Amino acid sequence: MKTKVLIVVALVVLSILGAGAFLRSYNAVSYFSRNRHCTIQVNGTPVDGDVLEGSLTTIVTRRDAGKAHSYRLFFEGDTDSTGGTGFVIDCHTWLAPRVPFLLEAGNYPPCNILSDDVYKDRRWPLFRRGKFIEFTPSAQSTIKIGSE
Repeated sequence: MKTKVLIVVALVVLSILGAGAFLRSYNAVSYFSRNRHCTIQVNGTPVDGDVLEGSLTTIVTRRDAGKAHSYRLFFEGDTDSTGGTGFVIDCHTWLAPRVPFLLEAGNYPPCNILSDDVYKDRRWPLFRRGKFIEFTPSAQSTIKIGSE
């Protein structure tokens, strides 16, 4: 009986992995993985949070008490003379879950680029400052992300 259950579980797991590989090969889905070595600072003070890295974008979630919020960072692939390396959009009310992997498909996560009209007041430049990446979502806070 144990062997039958084990075979069924193995077949289910292989089916899920096969479906994921198939969808990934057609660029129907991609994924973010959690980077446990990144730190998040707000105004120079370390805060609790998560960094989920994808192939072209990153989701940063600060989880300090009363101020939990997620942002999506889009990288342009180079750094210009002012240190600009991309832009950041606000994920509004959506918070990234605390998971080791997050699938990206269609319109999930919900903080994708929709249009300039939707994000004109919630889109900020992203700068490289030495070993940190930095953005300023409001006049009161500067968020830095870096490796330990």
